Amino acid sequence: MPFFTLGYTANNLIALLSGMNSKITDVQTQHNNVGQQIAGLTPASYNTNPSGTTQTFQTARTIKTGANDLQIAFSDAKQIIQSLKSSGRVSPVPTQ
Repeated sequence: MPFFTLGYTANNLIALLSGMNSKITDVQTQHNNVGQQIAGLTPASYNTNPSGTTQTFQTARTIKTGANDLQIAFSDAKQIIQSLKSSGRVSPVPTQ
């Protein structure tokens, strides 16, 4: 059954791909930010500024947002794959 009859259009697939790429970029940014925030933490910095250290860890929890973004990107990828498979035009390539 062609993917057009399933409600998919080229524009839908492009939007899904764009959304997936956007979420992956967001995750990369969040990952880099968390790494930069945590890199400066040391036991000495905790001793001199415990509330600042606690705040840094709380801010670093944005990595949870990154996990959600990855789930959304994965869902978009599954929809793209499903629509292409249903079109009969693309066959999956076996992984090694």
